[in-house]
Formats: sequence, structure tokens, C-alpha cells
Amino acid sequence: RFGMMIYQMPFHHPIRLAQESATLDHLSRGRFEFGVGTGISPHEFIRWNIPYESRREQSHEALEVIKQAWSKGVVTFEGKHFNFVEVLTEPRPFQDPHPPIWYAAHSPHSFEFAAKHNFNVSQNIDVDSVVAEKFDMWRKMLKKYKHAAPTPLAFLTRHVHVAETDEKAREQAEPHLVTPRDKDPEFHEAGQAAVAQAGLEVSPDGRYQKRTQTKEHQELRRVFLERQHSYDFWIDNGLALVGSPETVTRKLKEQQDLIKMDIFCARHGIGRIPMAQARESIELFSKEVMPAFK
Repeated sequence: RFGMMIYQMPFHHPIRLAQESATLDHLSRGRFEFGVGTGISPHEFIRWNIPYESRREQSHEALEVIKQAWSKGVVTFEGKHFNFVEVLTEPRPFQDPHPPIWYAAHSPHSFEFAAKHNFNVSQNIDVDSVVAEKFDMWRKMLKKYKHAAPTPLAFLTRHVHVAETDEKAREQAEPHLVTPRDKDPEFHEAGQAAVAQAGLEVSPDGRYQKRTQTKEHQELRRVFLERQHSYDFWIDNGLALVGSPETVTRKLKEQQDLIKMDIFCARHGIGRIPMAQARESIELFSKEVMPAFK
């Protein structure tokens, strides 16, 4: 099976996305998975001139439009961001009623939305202990809604690098885990410059406001980023699994026991790691780690 994880809904027209996704579902004979999210990086919205504060509302409307297009083949919808009157949408998906929907959830609000609509969920940002708490919260929310449909699944993504020995794996992976955000301008942290240059920050309710950082706030951010750029921070918090096949297998089993995810996505392309090393990691993972979980 295959799919995108994720389509950031505010950057896509829902009718076009519904049609393109349904086409992919037909071309693959029903193997397509539909991954969506609202987006969390303010600098991306600034650069595209899209309101950050309305991203959830816009995304939720777009999903309603897409589901209607898939189920009926014609869309009539009246909302704040989208309005359609008897718009024909073809093709409808190959899968019945539609491809599985995966929702990238981070906040309690997003997990509640996923539970309400019986969506599968995915996570790749928080440390293991926090992911475990959030997945447990989501499963309790699902029981509250008492859906008749099949129980949705939980999906976890982590950086993974496997080599013959623990020492070799660390030597290859460490430079790419701890440096990209402050030395590579194409990575996320550097992208925050668009927000900073505008003299803005994002308020708790998701709106842009004038930056008002206190010295205490600046110090907390400095400490967090310093820890985030530490190799031990990545390893100790389960954000990256690095080591020999035996070590990675053990760590993944521990992660599974804690988080109880249904699907695990191994991200082998860590930063600027050479393709040959990433390919070797994929081969070792598939041959010597994956069999332990079949």
C-alpha cells in the first residue's frame, strides 16, 4: 500500500484533491491511503499568504467536501471557506466507501476530531512518553463515540538507522541527527526566519502577534533547542532508533510495548546522510529487524 503523509489541507483545493486521490486509488487498484493534516509550521503559511489561525476550520471543511465527493460523486456544500452547488466530481474511489483516512494529530483538539470521525491517527513529533499518553487519550475518546465502523489504527514515524554495529550506526547517524536544524537552511528551524523577520510569533490560539518574548522564555527555548540538538536527546526519548539490528529490534519492541502503535514507519533518510548508508540501513532493517515483528 502507499500514500502521502500528509497533504496539508489549507494548501489544497478539496475538489481537485478528491479527484486526484480517487484517480490514484484506481491506478493502484485500491491500495491508496489518504493522509491529511492541518499543518503546524507558521512560516509555511506566511510564505503562501494563508491565514494560520483558520487552518483547522478550513481543513475540516475541506475534509467534509472530499468525503462528500467520494461518497456521492456530486458536491453541494456551504461553509465559511468553501461553497459548491451540485459540482460533479469524477472518478469516485476504487475502495468502498473510500481510501483509509489518516489524520496527523498533535493537540488534544486534533485527537478529538480524529476520534469523532473515526479516523486513523499518526504521530512523529512528540517524545515516546507523550505519544503513549496521547494515543491512550485518543483510544478513550473513540470509546466515547461508539463507532460501528472498524477500529482505526495508530501510526508512528521515527528516524531509524541500522548498521552492523552500534558504534558504526552512531558514527554514521549522529552528524545528521544533531546538526540539520541549525546548519542546514533547508530544514525546519531555519524556516522560522520568515516569522522572526516579520517580528511576529504565534499566540496560543494560533494567531500572529507581535513578538513579546521575555528573558525567561528565551532561556527556556535556548535550553530546549540545545537538548534537541543533542544526540542523547534523540535516543533517550525514542525520536530516533540507531544501532545494530539487535539493538534496533530491542528498542522497537520497547517502543511498541509503551506506545502500542499499529503501524511503524522507519524514516531512514536522516538529514543529509549519504544515500549508500541509508540504503544499507533499509536493507538491514528489512532483513534483520522486520522479521521479529511478523
